[in-house]
Amino acid sequence: EARDEAGALFAKLATDPAETTVALRMQAVAAAIANFTKNQRWEAGRSLLAAVRSSSLSATALDAYGARIELEAGDREMAIELASRARDSIESATDHADVRLTALMLADLGMDRDALPLWQRLAAPKHMGFDTRQLVNCTLRLREHGVFLGICEELRSSGVHDRQLVLMEAGVRVDYDIEGAIKLLRDYLELGEFSAMMREVA
Repeated sequence: EARDEAGALFAKLATDPAETTVALRMQAVAAAIANFTKNQRWEAGRSLLAAVRSSSLSATALDAYGARIELEAGDREMAIELASRARDSIESATDHADVRLTALMLADLGMDRDALPLWQRLAAPKHMGFDTRQLVNCTLRLREHGVFLGICEELRSSGVHDRQLVLMEAGVRVDYDIEGAIKLLRDYLELGEFSAMMREVA
């Protein structure tokens, strides 16, 4: 009952004509759909999307949200159709939030090949942010090791030394270049010892 009320309140916020900020409207839609789907209120979610269709939300976002509802409702075929339509609607000027929403939906459907170019578009391999981690995970699921190793090298050249990433990279390099894997691990360990030494000096 409380979740139903929360969903209804989020839906009211999402359809409020006074709300002109796209990001806030998207947050309200996402929260409403999350509450509706947890209570298996598929029609409430569909009705919400119909209500906001003429608002400032893009067709890309609406199709991605629609795919989420259909996947949760058990209609995988319709979810794939909507997610594919969201993917096909993406253009060079499409907002990053819409691209990210679509990429996440494609990933949840196991459509990593379709999601890969979207994560490549979003990721900024100068820091280990959300999009970069999603890109890394996507390349590993697809066994796109060349792309993965390129990301690792770009991050390292930007001064990013993520322990988990180093271990994953070493694990991949062992199959292609065992000497490179050994050097990578040695360099990482030496960097850790140097950092520890600098902390002691400080």
